[in-house]
Amino acid sequence: MNTSALSTRKNTGWVSNDKPLRTNVVRRGDLANRAPDGAIERWIWAKRLRFESTFAMSMLEPWEKVLGLSVLILLWSLLIFSGYYYLPPHIRFVLRRAKYYLLGEDATGSAFIVGQAVGEL
Repeated sequence: MNTSALSTRKNTGWVSNDKPLRTNVVRRGDLANRAPDGAIERWIWAKRLRFESTFAMSMLEPWEKVLGLSVLILLWSLLIFSGYYYLPPHIRFVLRRAKYYLLGEDATGSAFIVGQAVGEL
């Protein structure tokens, strides 16, 4: 390898002892860059890091994270509300249908017949 190639590599940051290419300064308390000292803070930091890595949120800007998480929270709240509001009546409807298909009668009729049979015993 000639000396001009070595000098080119050295000037472009190829040598391992060069300074890192990162230009922003690590601030104290910046959770994205280093683990905090406390056990609880370290656990929260690890969960946040895992969440951001799983959903590729570490590459987004802060306003994009806020927008994405707002949409996610909105969808989850709509899902929880619909499950709380619409699921119990739907389960009752499905159980009535199951009784109808299994017993061959309407739920009120089958309950009346079962009640008479138990009363005769």
